[in-house]
Amino acid sequence: MSTSGALGQDTHPKVFISYAWSEIRSEMVLDIGKRLLQDGIDVVLDLWNLKEGDDRFHFMETSICDKAITKVLIFSDQRYSEKADGRNGGVGIETQILTPELYSSVVDSKFIPVACEIDAHGNAYMPTYLKSRLYLDFRDETRLTENYVRLVRLIYGKPEHKKPPLGDAPKYIVDPDAVPRRSYTRFLSWKQAAFRNSAAVTSAQNDYLTELYREMPSYYLERGEGETHHDALIRTLKMLIPIRDELLDLFTAIVTEDPARSAGRIGNVLERMIKFRFRPNNVNVWEPWLAEAIGFFCWDLFLHTLARLIGQEHYSISATMLNRRWATPETHPDRPLFKASSFELFYFNSSILYRHNEQAQTRYLNYQSNVLKSLLSEQNGLAFEELVQADVILSARSYLKEKDSWFSHLRRYSSNRPIVPLFERAEERQGFRDLATVLGIESKAELQSAAAANKSSQWSQGTDVLNLMHIEKLDTK
Repeated sequence: MSTSGALGQDTHPKVFISYAWSEIRSEMVLDIGKRLLQDGIDVVLDLWNLKEGDDRFHFMETSICDKAITKVLIFSDQRYSEKADGRNGGVGIETQILTPELYSSVVDSKFIPVACEIDAHGNAYMPTYLKSRLYLDFRDETRLTENYVRLVRLIYGKPEHKKPPLGDAPKYIVDPDAVPRRSYTRFLSWKQAAFRNSAAVTSAQNDYLTELYREMPSYYLERGEGETHHDALIRTLKMLIPIRDELLDLFTAIVTEDPARSAGRIGNVLERMIKFRFRPNNVNVWEPWLAEAIGFFCWDLFLHTLARLIGQEHYSISATMLNRRWATPETHPDRPLFKASSFELFYFNSSILYRHNEQAQTRYLNYQSNVLKSLLSEQNGLAFEELVQADVILSARSYLKEKDSWFSHLRRYSSNRPIVPLFERAEERQGFRDLATVLGIESKAELQSAAAANKSSQWSQGTDVLNLMHIEKLDTK
């Protein structure tokens, strides 16, 4: 197995394991060594690298000083720490070799302490020269299981938490006359409360949402001097990107905190947001284009929300969101007929973007999709292909269960194959169960029936969706 994709070169990382021999510790390092080998990591270990007649001190020195060794794993327990501090036995010899190497390698973290035992005060047994170093906790099976993946990531140089890219200076820094968005300061307060697991986290969350709802009307379109409707829309959409990413952070926290109630809580926020797409109750003179930025924003946010839920395999939560009947805003044109709507309420087509595309010399197949792609941010960690999958899933669900009015346009810009990984995984039994949960169907027969009905009807969005699904291959493995 090659690790060229992980490391950027055709090689395997190589580690040396240092430990103090005992029956328990030998079994432990032998087991971990075998697991590391299975994960593509070459392991130098005396149990299989040292044989009768070899010079063990030479083996220790060459292994520790070997430039090919990228990490030295030090499995420390009471026996190891005492031998190291007393410079006794093989561990003592290793310590004499390790110490100068370690102090000359402060920056690159070549040496990784692994705690295997704690003292009566709950402190890890560590040699004096390692006490200031952060360590991995392997002192029982539960902690070993939790931290093994972290160890593998450290060896491969792929840490779990990667520093996000540096953003631009806030507008209120670049423009001294700009005022920081009040909801953003409330968001930071909520983030701090959540990080500290403070009792004030719920009130901080409510403060943020209350302030955000108060600010939303400020995103109705206003054209600046000499500005077209299109330019005003793009400018406003860029202002809404941070709010989308803040809400995605909030939704993720809600799912983590209370999965059982998360669909309802997230849905309440989305339901409140969609109201701003339509004429406010206290306004009589109104043009629909005024709320085009908010309409785009709600569509974009709904796609991002579903994409993240599916990406994190929250299929039941996704299904609950799609099953929900959303309160139709009072000023919605269909309000007299329908007091509740499906998720299709969030579908949006921008007339401003459509007209701009029609008048442009270079026309896009779907300019709105192109704009959405340009507004992606690395901050929320979602790739465009994940949004494509969510868009196609919504189209399929709309065809099967609703009014067939969610048209999937994003897939035209997808370079990924398969376009919908969830469809491909559904060829297996568990994958099909996950897909069926999201689509709200009971069986493969329900899809086959829909396909048969589609053949005898006029063209609909369902035609392309069903072709992408390859129904005949589903639940066959």
